[in-house]
Amino acid sequence: MAAQDEVKTQPDKRFSFNVSTRKDQVYAIRLTDDGPKPVMWTIQSTAPDRIKFSAENGYLPPTESTNVTVTLNPFEFKDGLNDRFNIEWINVPDDDDGPKPVMWTIQSTAPDRIKFSAENGYLPPTESTNVTVTLNPFEFKDGLNDRFNIEWINVPDDGPKAFDMEYMQKCDVIKKKVITIHYNI
Repeated sequence: MAAQDEVKTQPDKRFSFNVSTRKDQVYAIRLTDDGPKPVMWTIQSTAPDRIKFSAENGYLPPTESTNVTVTLNPFEFKDGLNDRFNIEWINVPDDDDGPKPVMWTIQSTAPDRIKFSAENGYLPPTESTNVTVTLNPFEFKDGLNDRFNIEWINVPDDGPKAFDMEYMQKCDVIKKKVITIHYNI
């Protein structure tokens, strides 16, 4: 079992799209609350004009997962593109060490190119979900640094039972994971 505050992703560190793209490309990223407490999460991209998510945030109970669709919009590829997305989460302290649900969000830095099937969610303990990632056609330019940002928080027993952005934003500690986007030429 991973650390109490860990949200696992599949893929783990790098997300690849085929280029040059003339139509939307759709893929999925799986988020799993691998800890004993629930988390709230968000996902963002460094290329919001190219990368879109089906959900930008959500709630995950302990050991549960969710899938987020990532869409890359069409574009013309050029050397130097380094798109990524980040995953962030918050651990909410409580006295119970038992499994907890999590809230999560997912966002792209390139929302016009990359889209997700879900942008947020709530996962009960031991559950998981898939998020589809779609890459829309776009013109590639040097210096692109696309990535996904996924954020989450652990939710205490007396916390919300569904995703709540206001609740998540009030948390002191938000966990974050960044996933770099790789374009296959």
